[in-house]
Amino acid sequence: MIDMKWIAGGAAVGAIASCWGYIKSGFNYFRSLFLITREVEGWGDTSLELYSYIVKNFYVPRLGNRHYKFDTYTDNDRRTHLVVAENLLQNRHLLAFRKGIPMWFAIAGNSFSVSYFRGSFNLQKFFDTLRGNLTERIEAEISNQASYEEVYTRFCIDDVWGSLADDGGGATTRESESNEASPVEESISSDFQVSEAHIKSGSVKLISSDIHPTSRNPENIKKDRKAWLDKMYLETAQEALVNEINFWLSNKSWYEGHKIPWKRGLLLVGPPGTGKSSLVFAVGRYFNLPIQVMHLNTMNSKDLVKQWGGWSGGGIKLIEDIDGVFDLRKTIHESKHRSFLTFDSLLNVLDGVDQHQGILTIITTNHPEKLDPALGGGLNGNGMSTRPGRVDKIIKFGLLEEEGRRFIANKILDDVPRNKVDEFMLDICNKPMSGAVVQELCTKYALEHKWRSKRK
Repeated sequence: MIDMKWIAGGAAVGAIASCWGYIKSGFNYFRSLFLITREVEGWGDTSLELYSYIVKNFYVPRLGNRHYKFDTYTDNDRRTHLVVAENLLQNRHLLAFRKGIPMWFAIAGNSFSVSYFRGSFNLQKFFDTLRGNLTERIEAEISNQASYEEVYTRFCIDDVWGSLADDGGGATTRESESNEASPVEESISSDFQVSEAHIKSGSVKLISSDIHPTSRNPENIKKDRKAWLDKMYLETAQEALVNEINFWLSNKSWYEGHKIPWKRGLLLVGPPGTGKSSLVFAVGRYFNLPIQVMHLNTMNSKDLVKQWGGWSGGGIKLIEDIDGVFDLRKTIHESKHRSFLTFDSLLNVLDGVDQHQGILTIITTNHPEKLDPALGGGLNGNGMSTRPGRVDKIIKFGLLEEEGRRFIANKILDDVPRNKVDEFMLDICNKPMSGAVVQELCTKYALEHKWRSKRK
């Protein structure tokens, strides 16, 4: 005989299962009456302000992992301190208390969420505080630029890959002179370096001072950066490029005052080995700018939109060999099974509705005839492209004539007798050629000379 209790129990379970969606919705609605969760994206430069706000206004229990690091920190007076630093935001989830009331912070990359009981937290005041603190930090950095450069080097070269890359995409640092990570990196990195901003945020405590009271002088740093351009031979058009970038960086307020987006686009055209990428990297060092190398052939449209963000202090987006990605408007790498970057998506990030500020876009190509006019592949005169706003100016690179070849030879063959250098120029380096070829020939000759000198 069937037990009616089992039938009743099964019917109850079935009723609950069929109504689970309604039960869940009702629970979430009831929860929302008391508990509020807000998502914040693109917080980027305010990471240290968020850090400081939590440290100063909340009690954070000693739960979860903590990351400590001993490091040295050089202050504005060029004194070196030994410090112990704790990276609070290494924890992706933080339970914090304010006046005994709990709040929950969840951090993920360039976004975070905050959960709190209704009436216990003023989100608008929170944003106003972050904005005010960020403004104060930026103004302080600008007012003391020389000292700021001493403790903060922005230059780095990051390779940005899309989801079509073998490892799934992301950003990797190729080269960096930085003694302080970018604001987002410093908040989530497992190996961050101490900076003045960390100390002001309350995440670092000084435990000793004047360990090594010597440090690099700001003037020496500027000379080191300038040396990267001094060792390059720049023709008139390339010198104009450097001056134009300097004007762009120095007149941010002018752009803002005239409601013109603070961005610039340049197209470098020339045969392989003529120094297009080398000049970009030298300019990055000289002006202390971060460089992101965008690998478009590993990206789809969504990847590019996600990775295309600006900088408050300016930075370079480098797109090398655009002719290897698009032939006019056609995507070279096409597949029925994978979605690649479209030409329209590239145009939209360069000059679309969402105007990102602080981006100096530099595109290089060996074959300008393969560029669509909508990207600015043609000339309107005075170096202006056919599509200002996306590509504002075109800079041409060519093979080196006698003066340029001699400049490189004098730099590399500095310990070779002058008569030997003259013979080298007449016999080997005697026709127009790219800077890369000249450098290789000079290097080979210098090493041979060094070897012959040792054998004597």
